Amino acid sequence: MYASRLVAGVAKEQARKDLPLSTYTRAYWKCDLHNIFNFLRLRMDSHAQYEIRMYANAMFEIVKQLFPMACEAFEDYVLNAKKFSAMELDQLRFLVKSNNLCPEVWSKPSSMTDREWREFLSKLA
Repeated sequence: MYASRLVAGVAKEQARKDLPLSTYTRAYWKCDLHNIFNFLRLRMDSHAQYEIRMYANAMFEIVKQLFPMACEAFEDYVLNAKKFSAMELDQLRFLVKSNNLCPEVWSKPSSMTDREWREFLSKLA
């Protein structure tokens, strides 16, 4: 059925829609590094589904061979970076300004919930 559709001039992506689910197909795509890194940021995350995470990790290894400096920056500034909320930044400023850099004596501010405090501390761990 697929071959007859191709002969009839149907586009490959339309002709393969009735193939069985386990049929291998090839996909060709082109993309810039910005969008590749965005895909990898989402799919290499620990919350992503295992299969897509493994695919993204393999893809990253290929991209790393082609663009080592860009991948190093991506690892430094995206994969291994932490984002702080405005409340967390205020707390960091307070701790630095008060020269209180010893986590053992920190106490949770009243402006933060227990969950927010735990997440803040986990980012600093």
